[in-house]
Amino acid sequence: MRFTWDPTKARSNLRKHGVSFVEAITTFADPLAKGKGMKTKSRPKQREPSRASLREIPEIDFTKAKVRRNSYAARIAAEGIVLQIGRGRPKKLLEVGGTRPRSVRFPDDVWVLLERRAKAKGMTLHAALREAIIRWAKTAA
Repeated sequence: MRFTWDPTKARSNLRKHGVSFVEAITTFADPLAKGKGMKTKSRPKQREPSRASLREIPEIDFTKAKVRRNSYAARIAAEGIVLQIGRGRPKKLLEVGGTRPRSVRFPDDVWVLLERRAKAKGMTLHAALREAIIRWAKTAA
């Protein structure tokens, strides 16, 4: 390995810590120096929890647990699911179905009604609004 450093920083380090950079770089070549504070590429070993810590964990009675239904599970089971591969929002015009994003303004009471209906059907507000507009467009045509 080749090391370079700023001469001003090297003098400052020698004054402050009493260790020159020339002496400090020898630790990288020393196989016995890989101790605390030295970064290594290997991961630390995962330890099993101790018996004492396991005794401190309270027992859980799963017979008393409340089960909540996933509101989207039935819809996904019926329609399937479309996954976006990659991170973040899809780029414009690359959304599922090749849609173009637009804004829609409604009075607050209409948004409340849409939110209630969407929740009752296990859908997102966006999906419910989209479904309602598409259904209206098909019947109006």
